[in-house]
Amino acid sequence: PVLAAGIERKQTAEAIFGVGRCVDEFIEVAWVGRSRGTLDNYLLNSVLSRVDQLSHRHLAYPILHFFHSPSPDKSTSRAILLLSDSIFLIGKGTSVEDRPPVSLLRLAERTIDNYVDLTDSGVATPEDGDPKNFPQSLSLDVLKEHDLQTVSDQEFQTAIEEYLPKRKRLLMLCDMDGWGLDDEQRC
Repeated sequence: PVLAAGIERKQTAEAIFGVGRCVDEFIEVAWVGRSRGTLDNYLLNSVLSRVDQLSHRHLAYPILHFFHSPSPDKSTSRAILLLSDSIFLIGKGTSVEDRPPVSLLRLAERTIDNYVDLTDSGVATPEDGDPKNFPQSLSLDVLKEHDLQTVSDQEFQTAIEEYLPKRKRLLMLCDMDGWGLDDEQRC
């Protein structure tokens, strides 16, 4: 069962990276234009259930913390960081008219929170982050390039400050998986 759970980790990463290798690509493929319904169906039917199942596997088999990916593009922790960043940008950066349904956003955020909570195990506690060090890939410009309506800069800055603690924990998990800040997804 542990090996099967290890394979599920890899499959989860592949499912997420199959949508896009970076936030911009993920948003373009999963949310922009005619594909808006794709995000709902894909996340609900595939990715979120995989992440939720993986969270429970980590709870049942803590040794999964020591399964590491040989490359950053196969890393489950990096894939879930990509998913989280994309959900954050779509859910907090776009205007209400361009957002997915609130129920989908809540489900996605809670599923990712469960993964972070179950896999953290108290090994380390990230300190609060600095919004100035937020990656350029998570800016309103990414959304504007896709002709999506955005929230105000002030509203987005507030959202960034709220998201930073979760993102720091996700980055910590990436680091524990052997892939740190220098390895962030770029397209």
